[in-house]
Amino acid sequence: MSEPASGHPVTVDIRTPGPASVTDLAALTSLAQGVADQLGAETLIVGKHFRQEGDSFVFSFAGHAPAVCDEDDTGFIYTAACKDPIR
Repeated sequence: MSEPASGHPVTVDIRTPGPASVTDLAALTSLAQGVADQLGAETLIVGKHFRQEGDSFVFSFAGHAPAVCDEDDTGFIYTAACKDPIR
């Protein structure tokens, strides 16, 4: 059994217009998976988390934002708990 998620629940939708080259889609997939990993989401699966809608490619997944703001963290996701502006 998995441990309950902590932090604020979030849903992420990333949409990009098509057509896109295979190289661009690979880079976007890597970026989206990095965000999913930061949020504790599962591995992104084609058809479930990544799909084509009309002329657009869409990544859609859910996770939980970190509950604690670490001032020394160099990650790229910041929560409303941080007093600093979003970087």
